[in-house]
Amino acid sequence: MIGDLFPEVDSTEQLDDVLTDHYVECSKCVDMVAVEDGLDPVQWAKDHRRLRPWHTTFRTRRCTRFSVPEAPSRGRPDQPSDAPATSPPRRPSEE
Repeated sequence: MIGDLFPEVDSTEQLDDVLTDHYVECSKCVDMVAVEDGLDPVQWAKDHRRLRPWHTTFRTRRCTRFSVPEAPSRGRPDQPSDAPATSPPRRPSEE
């Protein structure tokens, strides 16, 4: 069981109801913090830049965790018969 961290959804409409996390991160390193409790992302970026003057680019990200229902297995345990042989093709913007 995956639990509440990855709630199960069946549709995009249900996905709209799932809690979304919001982060601000430095694009030059791995530093990031959750934007919560009044944290100002721009002030965080300025404070980060003060410590590392060459880190001048940042981004905010929203993350929605979810799972999809398991399909009943009708094939090999590692490859359900209704599963695609490969991942879906990427959209041009994802390449």
